[in-house]
Amino acid sequence: MDLVYPLGTGSYWNNNELRFSLRSVEKHLSNVNKVWIIGIAPDWLQNVNHIPYTDHVGKAPDYNMMKKLRRACQEVELSEDFLYMNDDHYLLSDFDANAFPSYYHGTIEQYLKGRGLDGYGKRCRNTLKSLNGNPTNYYDIHYPIQLNKKAFRELVVDAVDWNVPHAYIIKSLYANKLQIESVEALDYKTNSIPPPEAKVFSSYPHMKDAVKLYLNEQFPTQSKYERVGM
Repeated sequence: MDLVYPLGTGSYWNNNELRFSLRSVEKHLSNVNKVWIIGIAPDWLQNVNHIPYTDHVGKAPDYNMMKKLRRACQEVELSEDFLYMNDDHYLLSDFDANAFPSYYHGTIEQYLKGRGLDGYGKRCRNTLKSLNGNPTNYYDIHYPIQLNKKAFRELVVDAVDWNVPHAYIIKSLYANKLQIESVEALDYKTNSIPPPEAKVFSSYPHMKDAVKLYLNEQFPTQSKYERVGM
């Protein structure tokens, strides 16, 4: 199965988030075929397929994410099912890419009660309204998720008006409409060292030195996706 990383220009750590995510992939993820980077590409990358893509200024982050995933789905060589990764996803346990679980935590309604209606909250509300009787599990926690090219185009890209203010949240839109089998899990988005039970964790943009040290300790060896010495 292929992996797709949409990548923007928002790194505060010289794209080392991607470096360590790829190291975690090489250590913990089996049955990986090609890795695709959609957006920018750091100069230390190798052995990946890169598709340059520029974000639409003034659009919601999820709008730009959708556009990058849509662009990836146009590639004939991309596997029909692929694993959508973000650069700040770090695997801490062994997984099979072909059988990667779909994780959620609670419902969108529950999430909104704690979030409120900031820009992201409004994206959640838009998504909730568009589900129209489908389940409303909150899948936009910080885990990779399998996507199917055809289903993504039909259920996400073409099924809603992406020009509405604030847009939508992608994974919850896709997984609830497809009604996929899923696993409830805690979301380990943290600016501290993750607890031992975490199988996947995600870092904050302004990463603390302790988290950087932790990643270096967990994944000290260069992966095949890094040019030697870079």
